[in-house]
Amino acid sequence: GFNMKKVSVIVPVYNSEKVLRRCLESLCNQTYSELQILLIDDGSIDKSLKICCDFKKKDKRIEVYTHPNHGVSYTRNIGIEKCDGEYIIFIDSDDEVLPNMIENYVMALERDCSEIVIGGICFISADKQKRIISLPTVRYKNLAQFWEQVCLDKTGIFGYVPNKMYSRKLIEKEHLKFNENLHAQEDLEFALRAFSKAISISTITEAGYLYFIPGNHRNMNFQDIIRNLKMIKSISEEKNVSKEAIENVKKFRSKHILLCIMQKRLMKSL
Repeated sequence: GFNMKKVSVIVPVYNSEKVLRRCLESLCNQTYSELQILLIDDGSIDKSLKICCDFKKKDKRIEVYTHPNHGVSYTRNIGIEKCDGEYIIFIDSDDEVLPNMIENYVMALERDCSEIVIGGICFISADKQKRIISLPTVRYKNLAQFWEQVCLDKTGIFGYVPNKMYSRKLIEKEHLKFNENLHAQEDLEFALRAFSKAISISTITEAGYLYFIPGNHRNMNFQDIIRNLKMIKSISEEKNVSKEAIENVKKFRSKHILLCIMQKRLMKSL
């Protein structure tokens, strides 16, 4: 009916043949139809690329790109270069989205005239037995209150890539790209830079994103975590966030610096 704005959905794909169909079907079946679905293969050596091409035959909104393996940040950045929608969202190829997820995000962006919207995530354990729902805090009167929530957050909801929709204008104006040199938390780093430039940020309380927790967790890179906490602290100070919230970030940071030292000692002793 009304003038629907195009949403570019950027999906980095790497050796996910077992779960890729589940993800792509959930994107093709969105209630919001005005989509550009960019499947960007990062040099998979399984059947992933073939599955992408099969889906492209069935749905003309799908575009498929491939390059030699460079990692997920490089792959998402290719998506940013190639997309032309008014809004951008990044989805991981081993996850799934509920049918109305994109519609809910677009409605929130339009309702509030925001540049970024953050939604909830439903985490599903490797054995599919456990579901944990994480939601962002609702409604900030101003950006200082928003940063207060970032400082106090214990769920990590602000860092994940796929529960955010961005206005492409913001990403282009600020030349936002994923940092290809980070090995952990490149997602939080990108989000923090985007948040710090946004004039208006919305949240929605639906958890439309189904995040399947892999059986094998990657090791935490504490240096990257410490760098991000430092960034939260300095942006929050600029935005006049309360002393208590900033103290919370400092405590968090000290804890991770300790963990970092312990991890190094452990590595030396092995």
